[in-house]
Amino acid sequence: MSAQNNLKLSYGYLVCLVTVITFLFSSYFLVKSIIDLNDPDMFGYNCHLQSFEVYKQQITENCINKENAHPSVSNLSCVPADSVLMKMYQTERNDKISQTKFNRMQSLFSLSFLVIISAVLFVLHWILLRKTHAELKDALTYR
Repeated sequence: MSAQNNLKLSYGYLVCLVTVITFLFSSYFLVKSIIDLNDPDMFGYNCHLQSFEVYKQQITENCINKENAHPSVSNLSCVPADSVLMKMYQTERNDKISQTKFNRMQSLFSLSFLVIISAVLFVLHWILLRKTHAELKDALTYR
């Protein structure tokens, strides 16, 4: 077996191995992205947009911390009314949902592209390996 054929085989198997690993990881994250896209309302833990009550509590705490240097003094004059807070909450929540959907779609397309590219590279290099093996087999039979 010549050094050139050894190099072809090593290259082909290495590329096939890398494309299989890339395909598996990309497929996993692609499925995860599809599932996340179906529920963009999930912001994760410790997010102030989980509920209106959590949002209101955070706004109140921020207001108290900004207005008062001393925590024993409670001045809630900077906290907006509930109707204003609800509008602020809905606006911020809708923005977050839109941003999450955009990020998931971007991830979906990039991962789909990666899955397709890895599959094509695998097939092309597998064909190259089969041709190289056939050439080696023919070369050994004619000796």
